[in-house]
Amino acid sequence: MNKLYVISLLALLVSCKTQFGLVHTVQSPDGSSVVVQNLGDIIVTVEPFTTDTWSRIAKSSQFIDRSKTGRLPKIPFFLILIENKSTQPLRVKEIAIIYSGMRLPVLTKDELKNYLSSPAYEFIKSEELCTPLRLLTYSGKIQNINFALDVVPFTLPFIPPKDIHCAIVAGKWIPVNEQKFTVEIVLQFPDNEKIVDCTFIRQEYRTKGTHFIKPKLEEH
Repeated sequence: MNKLYVISLLALLVSCKTQFGLVHTVQSPDGSSVVVQNLGDIIVTVEPFTTDTWSRIAKSSQFIDRSKTGRLPKIPFFLILIENKSTQPLRVKEIAIIYSGMRLPVLTKDELKNYLSSPAYEFIKSEELCTPLRLLTYSGKIQNINFALDVVPFTLPFIPPKDIHCAIVAGKWIPVNEQKFTVEIVLQFPDNEKIVDCTFIRQEYRTKGTHFIKPKLEEH
């Protein structure tokens, strides 16, 4: 990777981290950074974007213009991996974010491209970021995907049998008082539908000061 690009990327990510020891986390109820739902013939993995996720994405010039810089978007992004081990094609009918009785579909491709049209995000190649991807190889761990080598664009409206696909989606801003939310994925087969729910807990705490101790995840 180009040395100047590495320096620019590190500066970008550091500038986007919360200062003064304030830490934000988005984890599964058991404390994992991802949620994996195994339905037997279908495995769905959802990873909320962190600065680490952006760093991995940025290693591929397919998604990031290395000649530009800016700041990371504040809306929630998710990396969603779907392994179709069945003998039937499937389609992702809808993805939504649910909290406190609200159910909000993720941003459409046009909505996300419009949001990323701000000069602050011009280093992000929005068209490529919105395009679904087919994995050529997969180690079994979403964090190990090499976006420069392991994926190719895939624009057919379904996931063929035995294929593994991933997509990057974004939702609208979630109010700060909402600690718990669910990413709902509706999968459609030729003869039925399956709904996959991936629940996350948001935490915010300080690492400095006697009155700020990392809280335990609430029981839900």
